Amino acid sequence: MKKLMGFIILLVMILNSNPIPVKAGWLNGDEALGGFSYLLECAYQNKVPTGLYADLYYQAYHKFHYEIKLGESDKEILERIVEAEATGGNKAQKMNVASCVLARVQSNDWPDTLAQVVFQKTGKVYQFSPIGDGRYYSVKITDSTKDAVDEVLRHGLIHTCLFFCTKASYEKENSWHRKALNYKFYDGMHCYFEEDK
Repeated sequence: MKKLMGFIILLVMILNSNPIPVKAGWLNGDEALGGFSYLLECAYQNKVPTGLYADLYYQAYHKFHYEIKLGESDKEILERIVEAEATGGNKAQKMNVASCVLARVQSNDWPDTLAQVVFQKTGKVYQFSPIGDGRYYSVKITDSTKDAVDEVLRHGLIHTCLFFCTKASYEKENSWHRKALNYKFYDGMHCYFEEDK
């Protein structure tokens, strides 16, 4: 029922708003209707849209309660990777990491399960460095991390970025993130990126 209501609100917003403001530009006419089709497809597949339509998605669909359901074992995996990646960070920084991990789970371009995303390895390199260096296994999950993860699971992702790195990594001369990706924001701990399309 919530999904159907979300569809209706999206359709009303698109048909009644000309143009529709989004951070990446403006949508109108056929572009808006094409965007609506894309959003419907994402919602049907329980995936999070990225790129130009992501802002529109959050303006409309995320006004509704959007709960992400995880089993206890997956929730602990998420809490542990968030703790390892954002040790000592504040709630917002931890929510950003959790959102990035879950955005990958919900993206068509990444594995379909949380465990597969977190433990994914490309060649000899793990996608998340705390898996490779062992920090993932040794951290103690704090209440702050549990609160941040619970907030994202209850209310949905706070962004759809699929990549992040430290500012020091970003500022390196040969930074892959800077060369290959679209920079979105820095939260005081990590720089976040979308795929450059």
